[in-house]
Amino acid sequence: MAPVRPDRAGRPGGPAIKIRGYRIESGEVEAALRSHADIAEAVVSVRGGGDDVRLVGYVVTETGADQPPAGLSEHLRQVLPDYMVPAAFVVVPALPLTRSGKIDYRALPEPDWGASSDQVPVSPRTPIEARLAAIVAELLLLPAPVGVSDNFFALGGHSLTAARLMARIRADYGVDLPIRTLFSDPTVAGLAATMAAGRSGVVGRPTPARTAPPARRSPETGREPDHSPASSQRPDQPVPSRGMNTQASRHDTALKLD
Repeated sequence: MAPVRPDRAGRPGGPAIKIRGYRIESGEVEAALRSHADIAEAVVSVRGGGDDVRLVGYVVTETGADQPPAGLSEHLRQVLPDYMVPAAFVVVPALPLTRSGKIDYRALPEPDWGASSDQVPVSPRTPIEARLAAIVAELLLLPAPVGVSDNFFALGGHSLTAARLMARIRADYGVDLPIRTLFSDPTVAGLAATMAAGRSGVVGRPTPARTAPPARRSPETGREPDHSPASSQRPDQPVPSRGMNTQASRHDTALKLD
């Protein structure tokens, strides 16, 4: 990572930010942004409120482009943990300043969450992907369904919205996915593949009952074998009657008494 550049006030970095229990040094994130070859200036700011708090990066490009450089999120993930990567990037022609020369955070524009990703979204290809993309957009308050390859956490998701997403999947599909599924592959495509393959281990369908294998027919008679007690007797051996058994039993008892 490039060395930290001092901000306009001469400090080595901006103030610390706390989002969902994580302490984020804004100066470190801004330095990581400026380490990209096409970023001239950068600041980060917090947007949203309550459970929906997100980190936004505001950048000025070297080329004057009005879109963030492709792969900017991946560039940051090489030097920053995921929770420090901004959920959105906004390109501005210049960073707004106060009369004293400091960053005017109030003058920074609100991001367009529907177009904040630095990657071209991939449209859903199956009904399950389409439904999951719509659910993710609804939970993250995005104006349109997300791409199937978009990172859930890069779009502004966090542990609470992840739990809500798992609850919606359970309610809509009867599939109980562990939350670690989303951390392993935080995309709509990954979730849909897990649901289709049943890799979650808990699938909302009853397990089919096992059936006995079909009995083999005798090659001599063409009939199924008889497993009754009488079938174990040889053809030339008479089957003892109940009376004979009773008489033998009485004889044995008499011998014991003598």
